[in-house]
Amino acid sequence: MDNSAILVLIIKLIQQEQFVSANREVLRHLRNSCDPFAVSDEIFMGKFRLSPAAVCELITKLQPHDQDYGSEISFPIQVLAALNFFAKGSFQTEVGLNNAINISQPMVSIYVKKISSMIVSHMSDYIKFPRSNEELAELKAGFQHKHGLPNILGIIDGTHIRIIAPKKTDPYRHPRHYRNRKMFYSINVEVICDSELRFLSVNARFPGACHDSGIWMTSRVRDFLQEKWLEGNQQMHLLGDAGYPSEPWLLTPYRNVNTNIQRYYNKMQVETRKNIERSFGIMKNTFKCIDSSRRLNYEPKSAARIINSCFILYNYMKYNDIPLLENDPNRHIEVGNDAIINQRMITERGHEVRDQYAQNLYSQWNIRE
Repeated sequence: MDNSAILVLIIKLIQQEQFVSANREVLRHLRNSCDPFAVSDEIFMGKFRLSPAAVCELITKLQPHDQDYGSEISFPIQVLAALNFFAKGSFQTEVGLNNAINISQPMVSIYVKKISSMIVSHMSDYIKFPRSNEELAELKAGFQHKHGLPNILGIIDGTHIRIIAPKKTDPYRHPRHYRNRKMFYSINVEVICDSELRFLSVNARFPGACHDSGIWMTSRVRDFLQEKWLEGNQQMHLLGDAGYPSEPWLLTPYRNVNTNIQRYYNKMQVETRKNIERSFGIMKNTFKCIDSSRRLNYEPKSAARIINSCFILYNYMKYNDIPLLENDPNRHIEVGNDAIINQRMITERGHEVRDQYAQNLYSQWNIRE
């Protein structure tokens, strides 16, 4: 090849690079200049669930912690891409084809992991189990007023969030640990909600094969309630289903009903406990990425952050009076010998407390009648 041919080739390569560079700048300008906020609130919330004002506040909370200074995509667009995935459960169709958020699927996946990690790190205070006497009294008052049950702090239950099969190279857990009793891979999320359907505690650390009762044994909330009980503060309880152990601070239904007292207690207990199923339905309808019909295509740690982010955003919406999408509910950890002996004693005491609670509840009902 002579020098003139080489020169022509070099010129063509330079022109091609300049063309690609110019197009890149045009696309970057279009991505960052298309205003996703320039739509009605109804359309905006349909795509991102949060109101425009709430999204702006969210961006303001998170942006000071962003250290990705070299990204071609502005931070607000990254947040919106993640919110759209949370809301719709799919970046393949919703985000990739959105005129205002024209980002490739791999980049959306990166931003979902980034933003969910930031939400968990810097907004976890939106989910907290109250500790002060004033806060605990407020929780009790809520259940007393709405459901006629005294001294109840919250309702506990677990919900399974589908995930892809984890890699067998995971040094901590084999994929079989994530296969639940319904034979799909999941994270078993332990949740406590109050009478207003706000989440007080969310634990997304355990794989689907773990039983609800086993996860409860590791709960910090259980430690707190047990400590309070031993200190003499014995007038506060959670409500749980029959899958949980009967404990002085955790009231479960009677398995075998023999008296009117037990029958009335079970009726009130079960009716009140339906609220947490309702909260799960609203939660999964609002954030489709964790809906039962979908699965999170992320490894367990990233999936757990996404799950926690959705629960945090749910409470964020509740505290900001943003409408959630109503929906009708559809819907092993080993213990050593010493712990089993202690748990048997706790269960026996739990039965006694439940009997007394049921008797008092039935007596109050008779007085009203």
